[in-house]
Amino acid sequence: MREILGRRRKLSLRRSGRSAVLTAALAYATEWQWPVVPGVGLLAGDGREPDCACPHPDCAAPGGHPFDPGLLAATTDARMVRWWWTQRPDAPVVLATGGRAPCAVSLPAVAGARALASFDRAGVRLGPVVATPTRWALLVAPYSLAVLGELLHSQDWVPGSLRFHG
Repeated sequence: MREILGRRRKLSLRRSGRSAVLTAALAYATEWQWPVVPGVGLLAGDGREPDCACPHPDCAAPGGHPFDPGLLAATTDARMVRWWWTQRPDAPVVLATGGRAPCAVSLPAVAGARALASFDRAGVRLGPVVATPTRWALLVAPYSLAVLGELLHSQDWVPGSLRFHG
């Protein structure tokens, strides 16, 4: 894993008359130059598993994807970000990985917690961690596919549940 270089980033969620989600989306897009798009979100379910707000009843990633606009519309433009979150103020922030934005290594929650503890013991600094009840995504500096392939090939074992987003 490679750390996200630069000064430590701190996200201040001071209100200033706008929602905390809009403040976060603007910070990611304008200060950190990470392209964002509003996520589809979750519906109040029956308490067992969350229901995705998209029209697909068998959604594979409930609440963890954009719907309208699609991921290719992700931007760092403050005016567009403000407009999106004015229209849907509670929409989750979806980060488009790769390019100048960080990459994400996604693992099941238990494996993600173990990996994070292991990296911490080894002194490896990572970027933010995005945690859901079922998966953790560790944000890392961007990798090319060639570099990632070499890194994974050099490992004795790579979990089949690991997902790379970059």
